[in-house]
Amino acid sequence: MKKNFLVMAFGMAAMLVTSCGGGTTKSVVDNSYYNNPQPYQRQTQPQAKPTLPERVAEIKASHVEKAASEVKNGCFRGYGLANDYDQGDARKDALRYAQTEIAELLERAIEGTTDEFRKKGNSLSGKKFNEKKLEEHIQTSVAEVIRNCRVVDYQAYKLSDGTIDYEICVEMSKPAEKVVEEVYDGIKREEIFEIDFDRDEYVKKNMERIQENHKIINEKRKQK
Repeated sequence: MKKNFLVMAFGMAAMLVTSCGGGTTKSVVDNSYYNNPQPYQRQTQPQAKPTLPERVAEIKASHVEKAASEVKNGCFRGYGLANDYDQGDARKDALRYAQTEIAELLERAIEGTTDEFRKKGNSLSGKKFNEKKLEEHIQTSVAEVIRNCRVVDYQAYKLSDGTIDYEICVEMSKPAEKVVEEVYDGIKREEIFEIDFDRDEYVKKNMERIQENHKIINEKRKQK
């Protein structure tokens, strides 16, 4: 199975993200948010330490990062941090990173579990496997979650070098378990390959992988 589920071809002109405070939607990202954003790096301008001591403390354990480590009602969260001279651009990049974190959290688990169960099914049935159709199905399911995710926390900091650090936390639009169930049902409905494994077992295995991936992500944040 191909590993790159994050490169989308849906031609979405903009993604709608709901702010936790206002209950309205805003167009905040373009259709490039899946294009493998690079890890966070500040621009190579003459660097100076932030003048505000609280910014140094916040970098290590900000309230936005803490919010991203939480899981509410089965909805996992993603965290993004970006730096730019323009606050709007910094927010846009941070949002894209946070959305991509959620996409990878889901994609890696579903990809691995589905491939594992598919191989078991093929060994029993011999039904031809439509890899492209499976990719498109999972991509569509993940894209829907990302498109409707909501912002739950954010913070902007002005640094002494004139740039702005912007960090943001977004939350999945539906519980991860629901996403996995829909993927399973779609595989069965579209006859992508013959399903001869238990739905509950498939969901359980996916959730174990999603939770493990989330734990790894949180540990990496603590080590930075």
